[in-house]
Amino acid sequence: MRFIKTFCMIASAMALCSCVTVVQPEVQGLGPLYLPDKPAPAGMYGVITDEAENRITVQDANNSENSVVLNLSEDVCVVDAQTGMSASLKDRESDRVAVFYGPAATKSVPPQSNAIAIAVNLPEELTSMPHYGVVESVTKEGDSIIALTLTNSGWLNVTINAETKLMPYLTRNIVTMDHIREGSELMLWYGIVLESFPGQTTAGMAVLLRNPQ
Repeated sequence: MRFIKTFCMIASAMALCSCVTVVQPEVQGLGPLYLPDKPAPAGMYGVITDEAENRITVQDANNSENSVVLNLSEDVCVVDAQTGMSASLKDRESDRVAVFYGPAATKSVPPQSNAIAIAVNLPEELTSMPHYGVVESVTKEGDSIIALTLTNSGWLNVTINAETKLMPYLTRNIVTMDHIREGSELMLWYGIVLESFPGQTTAGMAVLLRNPQ
């Protein structure tokens, strides 16, 4: 699809211009770049092909033979992929989305799982993809924080700094880096990832979906 091709072209160009080894974010989301040592959320970028009450079917943008059926609860976080603001899933059939679910899934065809977070309204031309992750630990470094985060691409050290557009979810309250802590659930937008373990990247935008109780 056009938006996936554009994303890959941008990531490749950025890699060629860099003097460090980089890898592009995992687009399909089913094979983590940095293997976690505990269950990680699964991810898929694709198109909603069917809507039902409390359930959607998503077709993989990379492989039209792959789909996943996702059960929706009222706890599922839904954001707009372009603005980061909260969004609705109503009447989204044929919409381009990034879905994050699991980690458990049935062995049926297509598999079924429980949705955790969804980014709707993915544009055709992307500079970075949304990713879902849970923060394991936070380290303060000057005016920035580095959040070790288990994402759908595996472990990442995600830098969040003054240049990161940090947003709340379902509230107008201002959120800052100080609100991010162990257990925080984030939707993250980032580009290139430095090849290390864990991988390293900087978030251009981040939405604090929720904090642990």
